[in-house]
Amino acid sequence: MHADEAQHTEDVLNTIRRGVVDFGILVDYEADVAIARGRLTDICRVKPLGERVELYHYLNIRHADLAKRLEAELTRMQAHGEIEAILAQETRRALSGEN
Repeated sequence: MHADEAQHTEDVLNTIRRGVVDFGILVDYEADVAIARGRLTDICRVKPLGERVELYHYLNIRHADLAKRLEAELTRMQAHGEIEAILAQETRRALSGEN
C-alpha cells in the first residue's frame, strides 16, 4: 500500500471523489465540517475501528511552568465532558457558517 500526505482536508476528500484514492484518514471534526459545507453526498464515513490518536499540546519554553496546571485542567475538562461539549458546539457553529 502506498500512502500520501495532503495539506488540506478538502484535498483528501477531492481525491477520494475523483477515484484517485480509495480512502482517506482524517480528523473527524474537520472532515465532517468539510463534507457538510461541500454537500458531499458521494462520500461516506466509516465507523472508527476504536483506534484513537493522542494529541499533544505544546508550549513555548517561556510557559513551561504552566504545563502541569494545563495538564490538570485538560484532564478535569475531559472527565467532566467539557471538551466533548466544546467540540460539539464548534461543529454546530462551523456547520451553520458562523465565524
